[in-house]
Amino acid sequence: MRVSQLGLEDIKSLFPGGVDLFVCSVSFENRCRSIAESLDLTNVRHALIAENENHIDLHGNNAAILARLFDNRARQVFLDTTDPLKTADGLETALQDYADLGCRKIVVDITTFTHEGFLIVFNLLRRHFDPSEVSYFYAGAREYSVGAKDSEKWLSKGIGEIRSVLGYSGRFLPSRKLHLITLVGFEHERVNELIRRYEPSVISLGYGESAEPGAEYHHPPNRIGYSRVKAVYANAREFSFYCYDPERTKQIIQAQVQEVPRTNVIVAAFNTKLSTMGVALAALEDDSIQLCYAQALTYNYSAYSRAGDKAYLIEEG
Repeated sequence: MRVSQLGLEDIKSLFPGGVDLFVCSVSFENRCRSIAESLDLTNVRHALIAENENHIDLHGNNAAILARLFDNRARQVFLDTTDPLKTADGLETALQDYADLGCRKIVVDITTFTHEGFLIVFNLLRRHFDPSEVSYFYAGAREYSVGAKDSEKWLSKGIGEIRSVLGYSGRFLPSRKLHLITLVGFEHERVNELIRRYEPSVISLGYGESAEPGAEYHHPPNRIGYSRVKAVYANAREFSFYCYDPERTKQIIQAQVQEVPRTNVIVAAFNTKLSTMGVALAALEDDSIQLCYAQALTYNYSAYSRAGDKAYLIEEG
């Protein structure tokens, strides 16, 4: 798996052979348009625009802008952050239709899918298409929780339903203790509440490391969030992972599982989508790992992020 960082202005020259299907998700973040607006749209044959139906009133005109970019080549699929079955069914039907049309080269903008939505679409894409023909983009943010001090930054608060992610249910034995592995980001309150509800026997807290240019601006608030979780759960095991390297993060998750054998394992990803991809790869290779999703009660809609001018491209093969 290859990960490269590039400027948004460089994306237009990619995929000279054309893109059969572009997949993206509408959001209240304007970052949901960064990749689509950077592509050579004349080379895109079909576009699948996902939108969480229960959040439409928060998305402004982003759905309409994306639809206009692709005109009659666009198809919309409605998801629901409260109903993963609806999300999975809608994505499954649409992706099967495009597979039947002979689409081979797929480009996916994972930036603004929810973590659960991304995990579901990632699994479905691997079922319907050759992974070597699927490229993923993640548009970087210049700043999160725009304008707030590092100690006051937040992306979401509160936890509603906690559920296993469809396609990543794991295998549990009642006689075994629970090992909860979390990849911590800004959202320390949600991590603390998740741990409180699960009451695991073993807690492993992951702190994200990255040497990527620009990523250092996100380290101080991430470290603050991590420290706040660690202050509550002082006996938790600690490890570091790579925010922008799915393959290495996958290997690190596998190592954490092996270090505490004969336990039921649940992994919760609260960091970048690229590290979440690493978690997905680990779970798909080891079906004893369950991935969970803790639904947020509210998001920082008005100041979630400020778009950057860089993107990450992830390719297999």
